[in-house]
Amino acid sequence: MKIIVCPINGHPKAGKDTFVKQVKEVAPDNIFVTNISSVDEFKQFFPNKKTDEVRRAIATMKDLVVEHNPSHFIQVLARDVGMTISQIMFGSNNFDTCMFFYHERKEELIKDLMDEIHESFPEWKISPVYVINPRIANELNAANLPEADIVDYKHSLFDFWKVNNSKDIKHLKTEAKLFIKYTVGLVWREKLTQF
Repeated sequence: MKIIVCPINGHPKAGKDTFVKQVKEVAPDNIFVTNISSVDEFKQFFPNKKTDEVRRAIATMKDLVVEHNPSHFIQVLARDVGMTISQIMFGSNNFDTCMFFYHERKEELIKDLMDEIHESFPEWKISPVYVINPRIANELNAANLPEADIVDYKHSLFDFWKVNNSKDIKHLKTEAKLFIKYTVGLVWREKLTQF
């Protein structure tokens, strides 16, 4: 089983989940696609998960965890990957590749995660993604909201696949197909001819 971890970032409402949904829809039958968020374990404490106050509280909790246990999120990711693979192995399917989209906002944590994966799980492949929706980014910046203060990959610590979500769903589906061809090519070193 080939494992691909795709750290994914972008402004709120940029279309990260929509992009992952398109990847799921266009992925060949042998590729399993799923979402994991670095803050999933904290969301359970807040009934309304989308307010600025809740986002700040979750960010504070996450910072405290990182301060006291820097490798916590790689441990959670490894656990989730292991559980997913176990479920796949017991199912009746023909998956030979698992693609995990890992939602993370902080570039430093993405970099740390990638370093830890390279060290602890060298057989895993990594393909970071940044989703940009210029209209949403401009609205957030104009409103001076805290959500505007996220990673700007202009001076990135690593290479990433940039998804421009400024058009319609058909365009996003095309972006998803291109991403799969690129990412799976990293793993299998061959062209996907299915598209």
